[in-house]
Amino acid sequence: MKLLEHAGGRRPGAYKLLSYIRANYRTIPAFCEAHSLDRVSVQRAIRGEIRRFEIELAGQIETATKGYVAKEEWMELDSESLAAEAAKIGAA
Repeated sequence: MKLLEHAGGRRPGAYKLLSYIRANYRTIPAFCEAHSLDRVSVQRAIRGEIRRFEIELAGQIETATKGYVAKEEWMELDSESLAAEAAKIGAA
């Protein structure tokens, strides 16, 4: 899978995730604890400090938010790589 570097700053998923957390958990640590996510990674993602976003974290966030924050909102993928990744995840 080809993960492209992001130019920097917050990705669209960051805004949606922060909104979701505030509405449902109030704090990032509470959200992370409820879903067994690494708090530091989630905070860095929200702040836009991750230049090469891992699909595993994006998938965990998508699952934790029940699809509200789709993994595609964190990544810049070519369409071929995105289709291959989606097929792998669907087969799991």
